[in-house]
Amino acid sequence: MVGTQSASAASGCYGSGPRVRDGNGNLQYTRYCYAYLKSNMYDWRYGASPTAIMEAGESWFVCQSYFPGHENPWTGNDRRNYWWLWSQGDTKWSHNGWGWFPANRISGAGTGAAPGLRVC
Repeated sequence: MVGTQSASAASGCYGSGPRVRDGNGNLQYTRYCYAYLKSNMYDWRYGASPTAIMEAGESWFVCQSYFPGHENPWTGNDRRNYWWLWSQGDTKWSHNGWGWFPANRISGAGTGAAPGLRVC
């Protein structure tokens, strides 16, 4: 899932990623974003267990959504965030690794949405 590193990585999502088929078989456009921390990914439709792990680095994401009932896990710098990014993880456990990645681990997101990525 790694793309070409860009100076834009520090300020949000950028460039065009691959076109991928999501867990429902729909063809999706993606953009690259830089994750500065790895994280578990979740799809709450299937319970609280993680569906995958996404490693730190440059990866593609489809879109992002705001889930007020699902706070991002703490990063150690107390940045509360309720935005999550939809993608397929690197280490897949269930649902072919599709799940939500916490926005507070994306460069440029901080406590809000990841700049440059569409809302689902």
